[in-house]
Amino acid sequence: MVTFLVFLSGWSQGVFHTFFATFIIREHDMDMSYAGLLVISMGVLGAFSGILSGRISDRIGRGQAFFITFFLQTVGYGLVWVVPGDWAFILCAVLIGLTLRSSYVICAASAGDYVHRTYAAAAFGLMSVGAGLGTTISPVLAGVIADASGSLRWTFILPSGAAGIAMFGSLFLHSLTQNRKAAEDTKNA
Repeated sequence: MVTFLVFLSGWSQGVFHTFFATFIIREHDMDMSYAGLLVISMGVLGAFSGILSGRISDRIGRGQAFFITFFLQTVGYGLVWVVPGDWAFILCAVLIGLTLRSSYVICAASAGDYVHRTYAAAAFGLMSVGAGLGTTISPVLAGVIADASGSLRWTFILPSGAAGIAMFGSLFLHSLTQNRKAAEDTKNA
């Protein structure tokens, strides 16, 4: 399940990071330096996103931390797709920056939670493959959508949809974790 969530994270980030700056420069006549500033701000915020999300996931659980991450990403990607404009681009950059590395950090922490520690490295490797596949495949499909529609705007339906699916997948992961914890508590009682 975690590999699927990280695949969706890679999928959404692959599209977003491939087309965001080009979209705001070409289709919204933004200055290249403004677009660069937004991308840099995402990177700076992203440097802290892993630490922040790691602490949050340690406190509230992996599933809930994934949910928060994917909720914020769904909103950010959705803003670019549904209501593109200066304020939407700025808010999107902040939301995506705050969650830029979140899913990968939560994924790494999850590796030891869901499999025996002997297999944690292999589990994390599998999760990394999922993220890599998502990041690799999604821009190709987004390019096809952009070519067919004549606009990059419609490519943002892919990250919005993927983050939305991942948001609900994280609820399923949380439910699985709670059920497993309840079964262990019953067994130990």
